[in-house]
Formats: sequence, C-alpha cells, structure tokens
Amino acid sequence: KTLLFSLIAALAMLIYIIIRFDWRSAIMAVVSLTINVLAMLSAYALFAIPLSATFIAAILTIMGYSINDTIVIFDRIRENTKFAKNMTHSEIADKSITESLTRTINTSVTTLITIVILYFMGATTLKEFALPIIIGIVVGSYTSIFVASPWVAAWKDIAREAQKERAAAARASKKSGKSKK
Repeated sequence: KTLLFSLIAALAMLIYIIIRFDWRSAIMAVVSLTINVLAMLSAYALFAIPLSATFIAAILTIMGYSINDTIVIFDRIRENTKFAKNMTHSEIADKSITESLTRTINTSVTTLITIVILYFMGATTLKEFALPIIIGIVVGSYTSIFVASPWVAAWKDIAREAQKERAAAARASKKSGKSKK
C-alpha cells in the first residue's frame, strides 16, 4: 500500500507540475524525487536499518519538502524567463538558482539543525524518523539545486537548438527547391 500511495503522490505532483510549468520540468522533478528516495533507501541498506512505518512517513515528508524546494526554483526560472529573452535556458536557470540559493540553504540548514537535535536527543522512534529526514534534506537540497533545474534547462536548450537546425534545414530545402525551378 505504501508504495502505491507514494506512486500516487508522485503522479499527482507530476500532473501539478505539468499544469503549472511544463512536461520537461515535471519529469525532472520526479527524477529528483526518485534520486532522493533511492538515496534514503541506500543509506538504510548500507547501515542495515530495518524499514518501518516511520521510514515511510519520512519518505513522504521528504517528497513534499523536496518538491517544494524544486518548485521554488522553477517559479524563479519562470519569472526570470519573462525578462530574459536573449538568454539560454541554462543561463536563466543559473541566474534563478543563484537568486534562490540563499533561501534554499537557509531553509535546509535551519531544518537540519532542528532534526539533528531531534536525532541526538530524541527517543528511538524519533531517531527512526529523524535519520531519513536528515538524509532526505541533504539529498533533496542537492537535487533541487544541481539536478532538476539544470537538467530541465539543458534539455530545453538542446530542444531549442534542434528546432533551429530543423528550421534552417527547411529554409535551405525551400531555397534549393526554388533555385531548381
């Protein structure tokens, strides 16, 4: 059931991001979420910690936390795109990430301080919840900054270049067709 609910949550996020942004952003946001979950699962496997309902709650919490970080950066990219007509998507993403970086780091560090204290001073049940949250915040911040937005931007830049090449080829084909007549 938990896996099913996690997939439903990811699908709902995918649909939301497609509606609010575009399909490339949605795909990269879900890729980022997948990296986050795999990193948390890997840490648990590495330290041979048994999975529990608390772990599942932590995964769902981190999915929400991480997607929020990603959406904040996507929003900044969308705002900057309106005013940066002569920039590539990668340049706009870089500018947007730089503008959002302080907010992202401050939010993550503040949350991490609280969760680390909870991990070291809390009861066993709280530690079981805090550990995956700690891992998820670190990996989630990383993927929000270095995976989702740059990869979407690179993908859009590649698509833009391919579109320009197709247009140039079509113009060349049209010219060669006219010159033969």
